[in-house]
Amino acid sequence: MSDSFVLAACAEMLWRDRPMEFRVKRLTELGFQVGLWNWPDHDLAMLEKSGATFSIMNGYLRGRLADDEGAEELLKTAKETAAVGKRLGVARLNLHGTGLRFVDIQDSHLGLVVIQAFDGTIRADGRPVGEDGTALSG
Repeated sequence: MSDSFVLAACAEMLWRDRPMEFRVKRLTELGFQVGLWNWPDHDLAMLEKSGATFSIMNGYLRGRLADDEGAEELLKTAKETAAVGKRLGVARLNLHGTGLRFVDIQDSHLGLVVIQAFDGTIRADGRPVGEDGTALSG
C-alpha cells in the first residue's frame, strides 16, 4: 500500500480571470487532477485534448432531491452528465441534489462556496447566507 494520495483542485475556483484551457493546463503541470462543476460552460473537445485527469465533476445539471419532480429532472440530467463524464474519463460524479455557486465575500480576499439548498442558501459551515454573501447570525 502506498503512503501517498492524489490531490485534485476545482478548475472553476482557481485563476478565475483566465480561460479554462489555462486553468486545466496549469493544474496538470502542478501535478493536480482536475475537478469541474459546470461542464456545459466549457469546450468539451478542448477538455478531452488537454491531457488532464478529471477526478470529479458535478453529476447532474438540474433537479433536486426534495421532491418527485425535481428528482426526475435530476436523474434525467444525470444520464446526460454521465455520458460526458465517460467521454472525459471522469473517475466520479458528485450527486449532491443542490446547486453550487460562487459568492465573493466583502472584506475577504477569498471567495466562499455556498450550497443552494431547496429551502434556502447556507454556507459551507452551515450558517445562513444573506443576499450579499455574508453570514447571517443565527
